[in-house]
Amino acid sequence: MTGNTDGFDTRIDPFRTDAQNRAVLPDVEVSQAQKDPPTDMFGAAGGTAIHGERIEDTWRVCREERWQPRHGDGAVKQVDAVTPVAEGARRWSKNFFVGAVRLYHYDRAGRLVEVRDVVSPDVLPPDGVAWLAPKSGLLYCARYDQVGRLTWSIDTAGVGRWDSGKACADLSEDNVDSLRVMYNDDGTVLALLRSRPPSLPDGGAVALMQPDGYDNAGWTGTATFLMPPRPDVAAADNTVGARIASGRGIASLYAYPPDFAADDAQPIYRERPQMDGRSKASVHYDFPEADLPMSAARDGFANLASYPRVRSYGYGKDVRVEEVFAAGSHVPVQRVWRSQLVLRQEDYDAAGKVQQVIRYGSGGPGAVGEDLAGAGRRAGFRQTLLGDGSAAYRVYRYDRKGQERLELACWLKPAGAGDGAGETQCGSPDGNVLAEGSQAIEALLHDTYGLTRRRLAYSGI
Repeated sequence: MTGNTDGFDTRIDPFRTDAQNRAVLPDVEVSQAQKDPPTDMFGAAGGTAIHGERIEDTWRVCREERWQPRHGDGAVKQVDAVTPVAEGARRWSKNFFVGAVRLYHYDRAGRLVEVRDVVSPDVLPPDGVAWLAPKSGLLYCARYDQVGRLTWSIDTAGVGRWDSGKACADLSEDNVDSLRVMYNDDGTVLALLRSRPPSLPDGGAVALMQPDGYDNAGWTGTATFLMPPRPDVAAADNTVGARIASGRGIASLYAYPPDFAADDAQPIYRERPQMDGRSKASVHYDFPEADLPMSAARDGFANLASYPRVRSYGYGKDVRVEEVFAAGSHVPVQRVWRSQLVLRQEDYDAAGKVQQVIRYGSGGPGAVGEDLAGAGRRAGFRQTLLGDGSAAYRVYRYDRKGQERLELACWLKPAGAGDGAGETQCGSPDGNVLAEGSQAIEALLHDTYGLTRRRLAYSGI
């Protein structure tokens, strides 16, 4: 098959899945103009020659040649990328040379395993821009297991082409952007794991974007877990994304299905993820104590509750809620409303009864109903307590009957009280000052009352 450059082109159709999560293996597609270009000559800019072979009822591409016109008076002959063997190559070689060849290699079962570019040293970059010059080297690699399932491939087209000496056997997810495929016991696809190595050699292609919570160093990975097919949910929305830690475990999840881990959704907040005003609401899970094993994704994360976890979701503008669950429980032991700082933190016992509430500032849920002055009087405070400001914290404790008592509050150091007049102080109802200044107050709240400093992989508001 031959024609001008605009008439024919090849494209690697990458690994994908169908609506039932079954694997569709990579293939090579040939695009063709609506009207067949002439096959007896190239255009002024050169052309393309595509060579293939027919195996039973299928035709597969084996080689693609890009021909370019020779320059000069003929005294200098451009060097072919690969010695032409086709009849067409000999016919056109007087006026054209092979600027580049793309070679496609298959295993004995006909599966695509390697694509390599070979470029003539005489191919010049457009307008003299050196980094636009075509490069020889690997374009694509793929590996399969004993039953013919794809297990690994280069994820980004072009990675590795700066090094023509590289072979597919030299590459892994530790040194190149990769796609690894995991399967369920029934052969359907469980997950697509995309990763980037700690560093890529100079001249490499654009790598994967950094997920939230990563720094720029070290191995990074993301995964898309395919949930069991459902007729009422589009396949694109029936997935769970993940950040993969360097130890290859699951560090965090984000899910778009509205009923993902539904048993963790607390009744009064069950609809909040769908009310956050975003185009696609999502629920996030983090695992601060230990990364989840990849096996936890089986059966749509059916055993997620077996692990300690933090569930988070949007709550209005610029606020997120974090709910902390112990392993084996669907009752949270802590709920936090967070913006840039913690606005409210509720701590519960194992039965779900509130034990303590830490409040900050005048915002957050429940702010309208708080009677700070009345709570202060009942507890015995004599100061004018702060309900707003840079260190306006207060701590409420609850007894077995659910009765509330203000245990810690903050006020301004009065004028004439020595150095630091006007500084924020926090203390107990008897007037005993336990901390003074923002840094000391935050340390007190953390060390004595358990104010969270938890940092989640997803930090977006």
